[in-house]
Amino acid sequence: MLGLKITSGILALLIAWALVFRKQLIYEVNRWMREYAFSDQWVIFSGTRVAVLLFILGGVALFSGIDTMTQRQVLKPAIVTRLLERARENFENRQFDQVITKMGLILQSTPENLAARELLIAAYFSTKQPEKAKEEIAQLLAYSPQYNFRQGLLANYKIRVVKKTK
Repeated sequence: MLGLKITSGILALLIAWALVFRKQLIYEVNRWMREYAFSDQWVIFSGTRVAVLLFILGGVALFSGIDTMTQRQVLKPAIVTRLLERARENFENRQFDQVITKMGLILQSTPENLAARELLIAAYFSTKQPEKAKEEIAQLLAYSPQYNFRQGLLANYKIRVVKKTK
């Protein structure tokens, strides 16, 4: 996939290079575009061609967008530490929406961060969102099955974990 992107980029650069140094080529491309690509007659009578063109453009847009959507961006540890500090200050100041937003950023980058997950759970409980808190508790236990709820930030909340038997 990366090779295809590099090849198409080099091809586009070569075409641009040719257009810069060949003025006659620019005039020919311009004439062709006026006669065929941008004439109203062509658009009216060639609906399938327009559809194919839009399909190709949509495919290119999708191709270039999927690559960035599938990659998880990892935050630097210094940024994570700063976000956690600010979120703790926000929690103390009862600004729970900001805590939820900041912890979401951290957990997208490093889902195994237990301190961020604890703070998010406490923020969900404080904003009366127990279902979301339960989901986060399940995630917390997935990353740390032996987590002790009687210590740390979550000690103030009455959390009871029931282990499912098979």
